[in-house]
Amino acid sequence: MSKLKKIKLYCQLIRYHNLLIGASAVLVMAQLLQYSNHNMIFLCALVVMIIMALGNIDNDIVDKNIDKINHPDRVIVNKSLSMREIEIFKKILIALVFVLTLQFNYWCAVLIYGVIIPLLFLYNYYLKNYFLIGNIVVAFLLGFVFVFSELALTERLHFSFIPFVLAFNLSLIREIVKDMQDYIGDLKHNVKTAPVILGINKTSYCLSAYIIVCIVLFILPYLYGFYGKLYLISLIFCIEIPLIYSVFLLLKVQKKSSFRRLSFLHKILSVSGLIVILLSKG
Repeated sequence: MSKLKKIKLYCQLIRYHNLLIGASAVLVMAQLLQYSNHNMIFLCALVVMIIMALGNIDNDIVDKNIDKINHPDRVIVNKSLSMREIEIFKKILIALVFVLTLQFNYWCAVLIYGVIIPLLFLYNYYLKNYFLIGNIVVAFLLGFVFVFSELALTERLHFSFIPFVLAFNLSLIREIVKDMQDYIGDLKHNVKTAPVILGINKTSYCLSAYIIVCIVLFILPYLYGFYGKLYLISLIFCIEIPLIYSVFLLLKVQKKSSFRRLSFLHKILSVSGLIVILLSKG
């Protein structure tokens, strides 16, 4: 196997596109904070990307049998890369995290080693099999990128709560949509996701109701004066209208292809959410 193909496989394993979204969240938070130390911003983004990569690797290891059904084109573990190669890669990433976190304050280290990494481990090996708990943990960790970024860059927490709430809810919606897309494989392997427990129809109705609640929730920062008109306008066009469209898809078209389309739409919403947060300064 050529070195270039090997590099592509490792990039696929860590899901580099998700890592870039995580790094972008750090950059958006730095802009929101008007923070200008580029070295610290780079280190913070790098730590976020490495921790996300570790979580994605463990997820692929745990889900290798389920992915043969749900995502046969995405199976890398024990197919394109050996477990030995993956374990060596993991150890390198863990060592990098340890070295890089020495550059941050005490509370960042507490968050990484006391909250983030333990939650990633618990999610991949235990919690993902419990109804909604796994989804909530993933959404919490993705939203927590904003909290970690502010703490790492400024050693305080002041601006990250609203971005956390926005990211948490958008991520939770997407995680449930992904479970609907993966229904067949999860059912076969007895993974207790919302669609497996409730069925596709009930999950669609419950998720639609939750999305409507989120549509109202996301307007509150404007109504209470935390953010201005630019936030409201960008929110409506970048988040609210796509969310309304996703409710239509959930209620009217309940096919695997539509869930795949929904999953992609909500990945786009992750990027749109960053734009909305960035424009909230206006």
